[in-house]
Amino acid sequence: MSNILVFNDLSTVGNISLNVVTPALSVLGHNVYPIATAVLSSQTGFESFYLDDRLDSLNFIGRELEALDLKIDAILVGYLPSGIGVENLWAIIDFYLKKGAKLYVDPILGDNGELYTTVDEPLCEFMQELICRADYIFPNLTEACLLSGFDYVDTIYKINAGMGGEVTKAIGKKLLDMGAERVIITSILEGDVVTNLYMDDNLSFSVNRPFEKTGFSGTGDLFSAVVTGCLENNCTQRASIEKAADFVLECVRGTESYRDPKYGMDVSKNLKLLLD
Repeated sequence: MSNILVFNDLSTVGNISLNVVTPALSVLGHNVYPIATAVLSSQTGFESFYLDDRLDSLNFIGRELEALDLKIDAILVGYLPSGIGVENLWAIIDFYLKKGAKLYVDPILGDNGELYTTVDEPLCEFMQELICRADYIFPNLTEACLLSGFDYVDTIYKINAGMGGEVTKAIGKKLLDMGAERVIITSILEGDVVTNLYMDDNLSFSVNRPFEKTGFSGTGDLFSAVVTGCLENNCTQRASIEKAADFVLECVRGTESYRDPKYGMDVSKNLKLLLD
């Protein structure tokens, strides 16, 4: 059991982010210390939403956490609303890294070749710095291209031309060279298969699962949480990624097909699967 500090947003509408990360990590046996980086009326995939950026408040939260003398074993960073105030986030992270915590980063910046609406240039620059300190990073293909400097359109062209393994490993190698200890590039779509590529300096492998044409929000949040929770339970990298891929697939398949993907997956009824 680990004490895991989680930075992510809290959305009233949308079963994503802290709404799925916290229960997944809890069922996997960990103590979760959630910090909302933003509070939203609905997640940013909706046409209209209210966002309350909480990064400025992290300065005060960090002081109180230090006074409590908590033992934090791991940190999982997810959604950040902008690059303004990230120094407050970094102060908390740096404090616990110096005490031996591991850092897991899901660099939430975009998908399908486009940045999310709230992402700005300072946030992209901060993420490039943050991944250099991370033990594990979980970029999707869009984010991996953005962080590594690879062209997304050219990358998709090469994947469709049968050169997916070659180009994605080159991207992973660049991210390792930038300083990330271990890289998991998620949601690489190759035909009717979704590939998750793991790489470190000594090992590389892929975990493939069928592609479900749904596009539910929150799959990346859930995947990174389950991988983190399994790794903190001393599972191997392959076992952790396979369990996360299987669980996300079951949640997608277990959600009503008529449900608007923006509302996220029905995760709660499947949490028992994490106990196997």
